[in-house]
Amino acid sequence: MKNLFAFLLISNFILLLSSCENSNELKLSPDHWGNGELDKYLQMDSRPFPNNPAAYGDKGAVTTTFHAAAARAGLEALQQGGTSVDAALTASMAQVTLNAGAVVSFFGIMNMIHYDAATRKIVSLDATWNTVKGETDPMTIPGGIADTNEGMYAPRTVSGRTALVGGFMKGIEAAHQRYGKLPFKTLFEPSIYLAKNGFIMNERTADFFKRRDVQLRRLPETKATLIKPDGTGYTAGDLFKQPALAATLEKIATEGVNYMYNGAWAKKAVAAVQKDGGKMTLEDLANYEVIWSEPARAIWTL
Repeated sequence: MKNLFAFLLISNFILLLSSCENSNELKLSPDHWGNGELDKYLQMDSRPFPNNPAAYGDKGAVTTTFHAAAARAGLEALQQGGTSVDAALTASMAQVTLNAGAVVSFFGIMNMIHYDAATRKIVSLDATWNTVKGETDPMTIPGGIADTNEGMYAPRTVSGRTALVGGFMKGIEAAHQRYGKLPFKTLFEPSIYLAKNGFIMNERTADFFKRRDVQLRRLPETKATLIKPDGTGYTAGDLFKQPALAATLEKIATEGVNYMYNGAWAKKAVAAVQKDGGKMTLEDLANYEVIWSEPARAIWTL
């Protein structure tokens, strides 16, 4: 076992991982996990807390806030010889896919704290929001700020002016370049599989969809993706597929993250934001950079 640990925070998502070596053929896609493995972990999401089964292991651990199958994807990266960061990144992207954009996003944010026990060095990766350069009067942005949990989901005025430049995928790339071992494109295999083949929506994700139903129907693009063809909303027990997301992830896996920040995706994103009244430009995306730093330290006393 390598003496490495990584903490990855993506919105409300935390991972604690260690890495191990395995000489098996490198395949992270769920169709190589074994018969019934994916279904077993997907079904865990429907169990009421705290009735999930205990997890045991001596060669690494993966934990996620949502979706056991995402943790299983990270575990597969460990079993295939990946580093703790390979596992964290694989699990995080699988979780975003399984959340169907309900909580976190591939154009959202990412923070990572990495600890190397051999050198006792701790580093922090900040890949959070950047403001839009041309947005010089933020107090006039409509919609306000929700100050309660229920307020987050209540219908309110939104527009392209509320959009910020997310660094999630830039963070994925930067973390892998510094600490990854597996080929970059393999980390996307579980997410692409889950987006392309779909999964049965659980009650929690369906509830997020219900709460945001007004927002999901506001634009033709989101309505086409997140609302059923017959005009009804997705509910628990429905098979939910994301073919457009699968295509995007395949592009990023093969062409690199610049597809989102300088390529075709960036152009479409900026055009959509501007059409909706926002001031984001291609320059805002192209200029995004992650921040590496040493985290603040404090002495804990009882």
